[in-house]
Amino acid sequence: MEQIYAFLIIFIFCVVLWLLKYFFLRALDYIISTETHQKWFYENEQIWNESIYNPSVAKHKRELFASISDHLNQVKGDLVELGAGCGENFEFIPKECSLIAIEPNSNAETLFKKKLKHFPHIHLKKFIKTRGESMAELRGQTVSAVVCTNCLCSIRNIQPVLAEIKRVLKPVSKYFTRKLNGQAWLA
Repeated sequence: MEQIYAFLIIFIFCVVLWLLKYFFLRALDYIISTETHQKWFYENEQIWNESIYNPSVAKHKRELFASISDHLNQVKGDLVELGAGCGENFEFIPKECSLIAIEPNSNAETLFKKKLKHFPHIHLKKFIKTRGESMAELRGQTVSAVVCTNCLCSIRNIQPVLAEIKRVLKPVSKYFTRKLNGQAWLA
């Protein structure tokens, strides 16, 4: 009889643990998917980018954006930043640049525009809340350069994004990005 009680106690204990795990994971999923969490994430991502990430890649970003600046001096027009986030690249964007920001997360837009006030050399032509694979607001062959530094790794299917980049670029334009392995910059 004692073995049956021990089995029942262990069984009930396991069921309770499973229920706790189930409800904890559901609650965690709800918290992660809320606007509050997304806003918190972007605010902390900005701190991460400014204090750790950007200083570690500053040399490479300066080289990349110097190439963009040279290109924009030759081919006048707009720069599209794909995955603009909270403005992590503002300090590198060329002076007197006309910027079109592409970012799917609406929480980033508020932080982006707040940070933009500290960089008067950048003219924000448009902030488009969309994904890179659907830049329908941009007419074909109207953009002089596209830069993408931190978002290709989060795109599930890169082919539609590359097709959109090709569609919006002028024939004499360039696409600038960082290789996915993080070792080199491409132009």
